[in-house]
Amino acid sequence: VIMSTNFYLSINASLFLAILCSRFIFHTSASSAGREVLRVSKDYELLEMVPHDTSSFTQGLTYYNEHIYEGTGLEHQSHIFQHDPSDSMTTLRRIPLAPANFFGEGIAYYYIWANDGGDNMRKEHRLIQLTWKNKRGFIYSLDDGGNPKKNDSQSENSSHLKVIREFDYDTVTGEGWGITFL
Repeated sequence: VIMSTNFYLSINASLFLAILCSRFIFHTSASSAGREVLRVSKDYELLEMVPHDTSSFTQGLTYYNEHIYEGTGLEHQSHIFQHDPSDSMTTLRRIPLAPANFFGEGIAYYYIWANDGGDNMRKEHRLIQLTWKNKRGFIYSLDDGGNPKKNDSQSENSSHLKVIREFDYDTVTGEGWGITFL
């Protein structure tokens, strides 16, 4: 997670996605298990580079259920994307931030334990997103869509990734940036 309160830290999103994918998805053991290693450093092995839309102003990345979720910024261009890293980062879902003039910032996956109405507890999977200067946050449900079909890639009205709650917040700077959940 990269966070900053005093300056912008610019990185190549394609490279960062490749590192993220290789570190958390494709890298299953200490050895590369016969895979070609593209680049090695003391901190990581780059196993694969995947395509990424360079027009996306990536503000947050998180991982859940074999998918990468990307939050993008810029007014009238902010979205939450669900990507499939096992299929060259195919975009499975695209949810625009509403209202459109909001600038999307950090995102994080988390879950809560909820009562199912009886005596059983179940996990409710969620995504949280901040906005830059609007002091508004959004919570999305990740429970209702399972794994979407590839031909449903641009669905914006799906029950999966729906906003279930909005909240207001304030910070010392009046801005929202990165967020994480432990």
